[in-house]
Amino acid sequence: MGKAGSKDALEEEPAILDVSGHGDSDLDDLDSIEVSQEARYEPPIDKILGEDLITSKEMGKIFELPGSALRVKALEHINLNHVNSTYPVRAGEFVIVRGPSGGGKTTLLNLLGLLDRPNGGELCVLGLDVHNETNDRILANFRLEKIGYVFQTFNLMSAMSAVENVELPMMMLNKIKRKDRRRRAVELLKRVGLEDRLEHLPSEVR
Repeated sequence: MGKAGSKDALEEEPAILDVSGHGDSDLDDLDSIEVSQEARYEPPIDKILGEDLITSKEMGKIFELPGSALRVKALEHINLNHVNSTYPVRAGEFVIVRGPSGGGKTTLLNLLGLLDRPNGGELCVLGLDVHNETNDRILANFRLEKIGYVFQTFNLMSAMSAVENVELPMMMLNKIKRKDRRRRAVELLKRVGLEDRLEHLPSEVR
């Protein structure tokens, strides 16, 4: 797993549980299991890729179990870089992460999307070096300005119209004038065929 946490953690590290299926374990219900995965692929010869957006080197994540000295490896040895011939995520790519249930997909995406921090190895997202001590406010502001998500459950604001829901993240930025926010929100809804549902509530959009 690379380095997990701080120097103090290395000097006196609690037991780490391997739940990868190679030994006895009573933790079958855990969502996160140890995986050793490298995104190996050969980019198409005819595809000109853009700049590196996400890179990692020996990145890992260990979760502590509340009330226990036991810790669980969720990810280890995640390499997305040129040195390891595993390649970073680059501009212009459409990347799919697939694997078995409990294989660490959500943990990986949480790290790459800056919803969580690695406690081992290196991670760089859009020029931001992320580690276990990276400030929460820095990550929150970076997510707001640089990263977009589409969740399986959208959790739209039920009392706000479609156009207001789209405007909301732009309001949080506090950098865009109201008129420009509304224009941009309308443009985005038109692009997905919802120009006739601008003032409808989420429950009314079908």
